[in-house]
Amino acid sequence: AAFIAMARYVNLNASFQDIPTYPNWDRQENLLFFNKHIGVIVEIDIRTKYEIDFHQRGELPYRDREQVDRSLSDATAFGQYYNNVGSELLSTGETAGAFRHFVKALKLDPGLSYVWSNLGSVYHRNHQVEAAERAYLQAIAVNRSEYTAMSNLARLYSRQGNTAEANFYERKVKSFRHKNPYYHFAISERAFDEGQYAKTVKHLKSAIYRKEDEHQFHFALARAYLKLGAIAKAEKSIEKARVYSPDETTLHYYSRMWKALADESESYLSN
Repeated sequence: AAFIAMARYVNLNASFQDIPTYPNWDRQENLLFFNKHIGVIVEIDIRTKYEIDFHQRGELPYRDREQVDRSLSDATAFGQYYNNVGSELLSTGETAGAFRHFVKALKLDPGLSYVWSNLGSVYHRNHQVEAAERAYLQAIAVNRSEYTAMSNLARLYSRQGNTAEANFYERKVKSFRHKNPYYHFAISERAFDEGQYAKTVKHLKSAIYRKEDEHQFHFALARAYLKLGAIAKAEKSIEKARVYSPDETTLHYYSRMWKALADESESYLSN
């Protein structure tokens, strides 16, 4: 926002930009967050545009280059900002603050389906079940592919004993999840953090089966194999990560990380 303000102050045409990312999640306590990303486009003249992105892409390859970036209105961008603040507050149990920020976000852009889903989570935590259900259903009405809201609805209906509705939404969510290689990748990351390395390998193989050329899957698999002591398999996986690396920066990053992992394992690994 500060960058946009400075650019506009000097009469440059600057706007927020939605950068498509592969599905990726973070976990905080008992909450799972689906991540989105915003950048900035600055137009110098009719032929010259610059994309500004403060994310270190070389260290975290994440961009879905098969999808086209799209401009965001200021209202939508600030709505996403309030949603981010609300999500952070929700993760620390500050439901009142989270509620206020989600409402601010929806006043700016009622079409942000995931904010409706987050608002439903606040209601659910406050045992306002009917309000939670309405918010989840509104999220799906806005976006028929709002699977987070579907998952939340499935849990809500299950707790109510409404088995038919719970199963309906759970089937939709499962179908989406199991077709999505990045869902398996997210599960593998959590399993790795919990020391469940065999489970990590299982989900990474599922991810790779669905998307062979995703280099970060192969690097993660190499890391898991290393923990299991499967040195030869680890070396094959890191080699695939290198083959599929999109640029020299990523390639060097994997080389540095591999050396650090090899040193940590106190094993000799060839490069």
